[in-house]
Amino acid sequence: MMATDASRPGIATRVEHLLDSRSVPLAAWLYRRSGGRLARLYRRKVMVLTTTGRRSGQPRTVVVQYFADGRDMIIVAANSGMPTHPAWYQNLMADPHALVEIDNDTFNVEATALTAEEAAEFWPRVLDAAPDYARFSQRTDRAIPLVRLCPSPSATAGAPGTGAGTSGAGWWPRLRVRPKPWMNAAMRTLLRTLGIRRRLGRSLAVVAVTDQSGSSPCVDTVTIRSGPRPMNGFVAAPTAGGPWPGVIVIHDALGPSTDLQNQVRWLADEGFLAVAPDLYSHGGRLRCMFSAMRALTAGHGPTFDDLAATREWLEAQPNCTGRIGVIGFCLGGGYALALAGTGQFAAANANYGDAPSYEPDRFSRACPIIATYGQLDRSLRSAPERLRATLDAVGIDHEIITYTDAGHGFLNDHPPDETPLWASIASRLVVTGYHGPSAHDARHRIIAFFDQHLRDDDDPTA
Repeated sequence: MMATDASRPGIATRVEHLLDSRSVPLAAWLYRRSGGRLARLYRRKVMVLTTTGRRSGQPRTVVVQYFADGRDMIIVAANSGMPTHPAWYQNLMADPHALVEIDNDTFNVEATALTAEEAAEFWPRVLDAAPDYARFSQRTDRAIPLVRLCPSPSATAGAPGTGAGTSGAGWWPRLRVRPKPWMNAAMRTLLRTLGIRRRLGRSLAVVAVTDQSGSSPCVDTVTIRSGPRPMNGFVAAPTAGGPWPGVIVIHDALGPSTDLQNQVRWLADEGFLAVAPDLYSHGGRLRCMFSAMRALTAGHGPTFDDLAATREWLEAQPNCTGRIGVIGFCLGGGYALALAGTGQFAAANANYGDAPSYEPDRFSRACPIIATYGQLDRSLRSAPERLRATLDAVGIDHEIITYTDAGHGFLNDHPPDETPLWASIASRLVVTGYHGPSAHDARHRIIAFFDQHLRDDDDPTA
């Protein structure tokens, strides 16, 4: 992270730094006005960070790229390779309390600088996700600091121009449309034509929940035989030595997606052998979705057969301990609850899922269950209490959490160009969308629950 041939900033460094600093107000305005949607065009994680000026005591705002590390976020004080640390870094060292805006979410964080050893270990992940930083490090003789932002336990805070209290407000909604692929392409062309794509592209960029890095697990494709039919899927294994507990990841109604791959990578990064079957392998998305809904209601059908085949495949893997859990989102959450009652899993996590039935006999053999819901989700208002009452009645270990500021789908961060029109229309009827603070907390609870119920006491990965 330190160069040996740079003594003072060259003209390119100074110009790039000037453009970066001058574009901050516009970048922050565009980010806030679009509710973070415009940032997704460039597929990097970006936040609006507000610190307290170390001399003025006034709020100072900057748009920075970040890298997810569990519940925390890592930001890099590159300053375009200038010989001095950026002002936001110096502000955080004077006062570590700051405000972060991600998409429509605003929350408080506390900053700590990584040690030299921690920064050296994390640096390859930065370069893999954002190669530009290698160029910055070569321009300066200073060690580029990395800063960890830890979400504060306090409730989501509001701030002018953010989505707090105004869910869905932003540039695209003000035009009364959702961003479609042709809109994204048009915006890329416009920014390229104006000559500012490179400058704003690095500042206005968001990817999915987990960063793709060389030190993170690699997601591969897999083919699983389900009866006479092959079924596609994603699989990822931890980088540390196995064997590991297994987790089946059941996608939401949108089917296989970038978000699904990131969920698989997240679980593998936490020490689980994760596989996500493509339950829409045998036809079009809508036809398969309705077939899966019918099967869930009936309690049997091709989707259950596909999931049973996935479990058999996972259990047969030599690097799987044989203890298998299941996690599902939306439609997949309903399947996670249905599978939990079969007695074939060691733990289950259902996220905003509705069980086909809440009769106690359906859960008499259930494994421990952790379920999460968003209080703003009008489609599942009674589900948390119905599930809690049923599990209490049959004495099943459970944890049920409802997040006050979240709606449906708060754990799924789908890029707009992967969201079909019918899903955009449905999102207007039901409060839905990724919610950062709730997602951070939910992931922490889910992993703790799976650690408790899927790992043996002598598990070296525990």
